[in-house]
Amino acid sequence: MPHSISKPIPQLSVQEAAAQVVALINATPRTPWPSEIEAIVARVVSSPDPAPASPRTAEWRRVLAEERAGHEARMQEHRRRKALGEDATEEDLDKIADIEALMDRTQETTLAIWRTGAKTWADVVLFAEVARYWKWDPEEPELDQNFKVALELDDARLDEQSLAQLVNAVLQLGGAQS
Repeated sequence: MPHSISKPIPQLSVQEAAAQVVALINATPRTPWPSEIEAIVARVVSSPDPAPASPRTAEWRRVLAEERAGHEARMQEHRRRKALGEDATEEDLDKIADIEALMDRTQETTLAIWRTGAKTWADVVLFAEVARYWKWDPEEPELDQNFKVALELDDARLDEQSLAQLVNAVLQLGGAQS
């Protein structure tokens, strides 16, 4: 038996579905069957598609990756020297990565993003990524644990929890990592 490839059923916005129901009602002199309306309604997209990334998202993620790579390189050098019984000075580690310069660039990028403002849903998702980094950096185990605790009902102050819930909701709906 040949294998058939089924075509994906096109998804509809609420407005498109309503227009199709009205067209169905007006197409014949009879009332449409519930199954006919249900077939249209079933195609309604129930949640927004993940937002396409903001043009600024790539820059934000690149700057963040450079900062994290700098931290990791310094930590690896520190561990290497410790294993050899050597002490690494801040000056030695600064030769590996100038963390202050990397953090300054992350801060400058953040401020540039905020100055531009949010004009699209993708920008809102980017703002949530930025907020998550500054409040609960997922790369920092202790901060990430604070985020997880803030998402647990009754385990965090409401001001902290409300911000965490908002950030998490935007990240989830926007298709970003939460």
